[in-house]
Amino acid sequence: MATHYEIPDVAAGIKLSNELKNPTEAIYLQDVLGFLDWLKERGEASIEAGVALGALAGLRMFEVLALRWSKLDLDRALVETGTKNSYSHRVIPVAGRVVEALRRTEGTLRPAKEVIDPDGGPVIASPLGTPYDQGKDSWHNYSKRVRAALADYTAHLNAERAKSGGKAKVHLAWQVKNFRNVLPTLATIRGFESATLEQYLGHSAKGVTAQHYVPRLAPEASARPSNSNARWISSAIW
Repeated sequence: MATHYEIPDVAAGIKLSNELKNPTEAIYLQDVLGFLDWLKERGEASIEAGVALGALAGLRMFEVLALRWSKLDLDRALVETGTKNSYSHRVIPVAGRVVEALRRTEGTLRPAKEVIDPDGGPVIASPLGTPYDQGKDSWHNYSKRVRAALADYTAHLNAERAKSGGKAKVHLAWQVKNFRNVLPTLATIRGFESATLEQYLGHSAKGVTAQHYVPRLAPEASARPSNSNARWISSAIW
């Protein structure tokens, strides 16, 4: 006597989508470089350095705000960041554009109390020289300053476009934390060595970069050939 088993259709009613609920924001290098140049012209040294560290060196926002002068070797273009005894701790080479921004910050915003501070004080400080990484919600003040500068920059771009007869408006509303997406985006477009990128960004597991930090690119961008030996960092921003 045969026994029949009914296998339920467990997939019934399940709809799959190729779209992410929270897609990664794409911020492209050329747009960030334009913003950095504008900040330089305006004398916004601290914001310029903070954006450069996030976008061109891949630092997390809390790593940017926690950075102290004792962790920099500007002559050798090296930055030490991350938490000690953690996968995030790393000493990384940074682009010349980052070093230039840091030197401008060093000359204008280094706190007067650095003599009694063994770490030399915060690299990214408020206009009063106080750190952003201390006190409740103090990092919000940094984000507000960056967003305000970005709004002014957007207005500047639209004014220039209007002068030349352009009708389409520029809308830049980047989240400050997402400046860190710039390097992974650039790497994906130009070809990159994945393990090196993971280490540079301080990620703990393979695939974290691609899953959480690289936006879904247009087909013509993502279809470009990958070169595992490409020196994409130096060729792109040095």
